[in-house]
Amino acid sequence: MTTVEISLDSKTNVFFPNSEITGKIYINTTEANTVKQINVTIVGRAYVFFLVSHYQESRPYESEHYYLNANECLWKLNETNQLLNGEYWFPFKFTIPSNAPANVSEEFGEIQYFIKADIEFYGKKFWGYKKYYGFSVCPVIDLNNLDPKLKLSASTEITQIEEKCFSCAKNPLNVKMTLPKTGFVCGETFSLKIEISNKTSMKIESIEYGIELKCLYVGGYEYFWPRFVETFIKEIVIYVTKDCIKPESDSTICNILIPPLSPTFTDCSILKLEYSVFVKVRTSAFFQSGPIIYIPITIGTVPIKKTESEVTLNAMEIFESAYFLEGSNRCEIGDNFIWTFKEREGPKNVQPKFACYSNLSLNETLSVKQ
Repeated sequence: MTTVEISLDSKTNVFFPNSEITGKIYINTTEANTVKQINVTIVGRAYVFFLVSHYQESRPYESEHYYLNANECLWKLNETNQLLNGEYWFPFKFTIPSNAPANVSEEFGEIQYFIKADIEFYGKKFWGYKKYYGFSVCPVIDLNNLDPKLKLSASTEITQIEEKCFSCAKNPLNVKMTLPKTGFVCGETFSLKIEISNKTSMKIESIEYGIELKCLYVGGYEYFWPRFVETFIKEIVIYVTKDCIKPESDSTICNILIPPLSPTFTDCSILKLEYSVFVKVRTSAFFQSGPIIYIPITIGTVPIKKTESEVTLNAMEIFESAYFLEGSNRCEIGDNFIWTFKEREGPKNVQPKFACYSNLSLNETLSVKQ
């Protein structure tokens, strides 16, 4: 019998690009005479998989991209290197690449990082034993070094017209939303100002607001005859935060807390994540939906500096005030061996961790019209 465990030399199991990841493979074996080789592999992979209906069949579309795929042999049987029954610790060390993005775990796509211990045996079924251990990567997405407009307030508005039957009158319903800025980090709370001017006969029933995530997946389907690959783009929109209120005045301020989320991600050719703050007004109209408006936002990992004392701090110093919380695992890819010829490896149901901040106050106070 052989027992294998993986441990990393980190309290959080969250690592930064260009940082070193170290750990150990623990082996307790009573069958040392059959152990041929002990390997460790570190993997960072973006993977997309979804099905598309085509006439009476479903076609699998998938894509993958490796950010990290390195292997090291920790022990190999030879004349001078013999393994006896008992306990062993094999240390390993790897470097996270500079372009490694954050973990993603959405419905049809993921970016996953894991360590794999691979024990090869002589004369054993399947010729080996594999153990997986997942971890998270936190890229340095410093909002202070991106578009300066992220620090500025932003607003947008929409007007919906009510036309009376047998009348030339056109009555407007105007909705305006304002944000103090458009660059945020997880754990931050910000104020959303909603102003409504209603000249119609419709009653405002409620206002929905929150953060919307748009996921873009790019997958390929390979034909074997004639041989070529067809590409399909799938777009999914979900609400990562959502709340509903009944307006009591023409102007309302709502506070939104950004939960642990993958940061904005648009640098990958097969998987993109974009966020927006939305406001949707529900009215009493039967044949007309209420207006909905959006403001795109950017979620980073290093917050916008607000005070003079913060100006001199670099990104890694600011990270010292962050804590790491588990985000949601919305991935539904599952085990798709029946649809693909590629081997699906990795730990199951790992909750990714993201940098969060709790010492950020509301960005500014927005006055409310009386």
